[in-house]
Amino acid sequence: MDEVVFGRYRLIALIGEGGMGKVFKAHDSVIGRDVAIKVLPTELSAEPGYRERFRREAYTAARLIEPHIIPIFDTGEVDGQLYLVMPVVDGVDLHGLLARDGPMDPERAVHVIAQLAAALNAAHAVGLVHRDVKPSNALVTGDDDFVYLIDFGIAHDAAATKLTSTGMMVGTWAYMAPERFTTGTADGRGDVYALACVLYECLTGVPPFPGDSMEQQIAGHLTLDPPKPSAVNSAVPAGFDEVIAKGMAKSLDERFQSARELARAARQALTATAAPRGEPAPTLLADSARPAAGPTLGGEPALPSTAAADSVQSLPAESTPGTAPAAGRGGKSVKARQVIGRERLGVLTKIGQGGQGVVYRAPNVKTKFAASMVYKEYRAQARAGIDFTALAAMPALVEESLTYAQAERLVSIAAWPCALVEDAGSPMGFVMPAIPDEFFIDLTTVRGVSRASAEFQHLLNHSSVLAARGIVVDEVQRYTLLREVASGLAFLHKHGVCVGDISPKNLLFSLVPHEGVYFIDCDAMRINGVSALAQMETPGWERPAGEDLATIYSDAYKLGLLALRLLAGDHDTKNLQHLPASTPGLLRQVITDTLSNPSQQRPLPEAWSYVLGHAIEHAQHQKKTATPTATPVSVAPAPPPTPVVHSRPPVSVPPAPPASAPPPPYSTPPPPPTWAPPPPQRQPASPAKIWAGVGVAAAIVVLVTVIAVTLATHNTSTPTSAPTTSPEPSAAYPSDSYSTPTNSPNTPPADPEAAALQQLQQLAAGDRPFVGAQLADHWVPQLSSKHSTQPWTFDTEDGVEYHNQQILQEHQRLRQQYGAKLLWSGDWTTYDHPDYWVTVVPQTFGDADSVLSWCTSQNRDLDHCSAEMVSTTLGPNGTHKP
Repeated sequence: MDEVVFGRYRLIALIGEGGMGKVFKAHDSVIGRDVAIKVLPTELSAEPGYRERFRREAYTAARLIEPHIIPIFDTGEVDGQLYLVMPVVDGVDLHGLLARDGPMDPERAVHVIAQLAAALNAAHAVGLVHRDVKPSNALVTGDDDFVYLIDFGIAHDAAATKLTSTGMMVGTWAYMAPERFTTGTADGRGDVYALACVLYECLTGVPPFPGDSMEQQIAGHLTLDPPKPSAVNSAVPAGFDEVIAKGMAKSLDERFQSARELARAARQALTATAAPRGEPAPTLLADSARPAAGPTLGGEPALPSTAAADSVQSLPAESTPGTAPAAGRGGKSVKARQVIGRERLGVLTKIGQGGQGVVYRAPNVKTKFAASMVYKEYRAQARAGIDFTALAAMPALVEESLTYAQAERLVSIAAWPCALVEDAGSPMGFVMPAIPDEFFIDLTTVRGVSRASAEFQHLLNHSSVLAARGIVVDEVQRYTLLREVASGLAFLHKHGVCVGDISPKNLLFSLVPHEGVYFIDCDAMRINGVSALAQMETPGWERPAGEDLATIYSDAYKLGLLALRLLAGDHDTKNLQHLPASTPGLLRQVITDTLSNPSQQRPLPEAWSYVLGHAIEHAQHQKKTATPTATPVSVAPAPPPTPVVHSRPPVSVPPAPPASAPPPPYSTPPPPPTWAPPPPQRQPASPAKIWAGVGVAAAIVVLVTVIAVTLATHNTSTPTSAPTTSPEPSAAYPSDSYSTPTNSPNTPPADPEAAALQQLQQLAAGDRPFVGAQLADHWVPQLSSKHSTQPWTFDTEDGVEYHNQQILQEHQRLRQQYGAKLLWSGDWTTYDHPDYWVTVVPQTFGDADSVLSWCTSQNRDLDHCSAEMVSTTLGPNGTHKP
């Protein structure tokens, strides 16, 4: 076809056509990218009220953040024709794939269905019903079968009236639920029915009721029993017959109540035959290769089960104020269990016991996340008081809501319940990873030397015993262990888990091969607002009176209590005066605020991670300067700015207070509060401070010199023909505090940190003209924001502290992948802080929502991909600068 101008778009080619409109490949002349545009028939636009309902539902669909849903970039109307704009995706629809290759093997079919179920769950959680789930609306891409559910443009808002005033039937006969032909009901369970039809077709290669006429297809849905896929394809396990029967049940109440339930049952049907009963070794979360794509582990086979694929009733979604956000999409609890029969655990060897039960080795249970597994069996009297439905939410979190890397991290920091264990249908306990070897120490007891778990109480009560074994924990290690606790809590809170009973008996530590912490007694934690066990507290480690237990605020309080007692070396103290004099002022302040402030004004674990990073650097510096040298000069590190991990959300915020005013108090989460230290107090001078002042003065002289050299280099290297929109630097690049004598311009510094800093400066200077000319005053995707000096940015997700070298490596990787550009935040007035290295994608968008849609289309989580307006005329609060 010849190119046609359609508003801001040029229609290049027709790539699809159906009853609900035509899809064109087009070019966006404003942004300069190719897109796909779906243009709806003009007769739909003529219906009364249709335009308003279409826009409302399109906007709702555009806000869906789910990797398996094609994002909607734009919607509008040109010459009476409504349209939707989406990215162009290179793939083949499932209908064409089945027509070309025939039926899928069951494992591949389950992988496809799990992804479509994830998309439907996200839509149903915001009240959207797709209404036309079918193979031709599933787009399969790449060698790893990554699947998108498309055509949400005709999705129906379940809370609104019918999309068309004439009651037009939307959908395809071969996949429509019986109620659609009778009552006209179109809720999420109709999508579940259609998804079961798609699963049947994936397994057999044909629709469930392949009649020659519309009447035959409708009669099949209304009157015939659901077909059995194993009768058509002998390679299909018989368990799928039950899945299809329940997914295509005529009664809404007898059907799976969510797409997630159907996908879970399909996985169980697959794995129930993958390891026959005669085989002695079940596998946990599948001992298969690492998945190549997909947002969760839900696409992988799960546990072999001795129980039927029955479901547990949904837990209430309510939570108490301050509980961590629900991990599952839509804030709903899990509805099914992963179960192992007790007889399949192998020969059980007792390795420990407690008040609630006994712990055994479970030799036949395997996992790709841990070296070995153990089984905790509750005592008979304890089982009566355990909520096994809540306990089932813990293995489901790993299976359904975490990426592979997140699951690895969870199991590396916690003895996490990974599957329930039943005996003759009665729940008995659960399996979990065995405590890693590095969290054990050898201690001398009355019976000689014995191996014991390295509990934090050893650091508080038995430091002399540890010292006798050659274990001495210095300040740097104590700060690092505390940061590991804070980082672990931040990770757990992010995924809906609150610990509750944080005490030295429930935390283990390791010092080799590096400092680490390990949470135990995880079955007592609260997940998504509920817990399997009655909430208890260790005496002496209680929350303040009147506060709820197991919230993000009570966890923060106990982190403060742990820090005070660990640093003071006193198991019982609550006296802040017991903190050692060497405690950095910023850390002392965050401990004080945590233990003294009202609950919702406490610094949360994210803020602790940054402050402890600063304390570690301070202690390392003190260790170096404590070594006798010719010039005993100590330079006190400057307090850090308020940490910024990624840019603020695209909403207006109050302008920052003037420099002379004290910093604002903690904000009330969500999002977590930003902690800022109070203004420093004036103190009498001392010889040590005089030495520190001399050091600071010397550092300032060096800093001014480096800044002058840097600015001179920048002024001579920037072309005089640079566009007028290119900003002048508003803040100098950081000086190299690591470098020794200044190198010549053509000689890279010998120190790796200094060399990385120099390369970052060169990259930012080279990118500045392009950014000023092409990206300024537009929304762009921001992929990274890292502090340029101490305290270095610590990413709690990947567990990396970003120094210059790590910042450079990350930027170079993003530069190669996305053609990214590097900014120095001080050059752009829209950034809150002037000393961050910022990586952006050189692609502009009309609004922040379009940026977030782009992030989703690239499978980048929104913690590491945000919308930023790069400008020299706007302030951080979005208003024009005078």
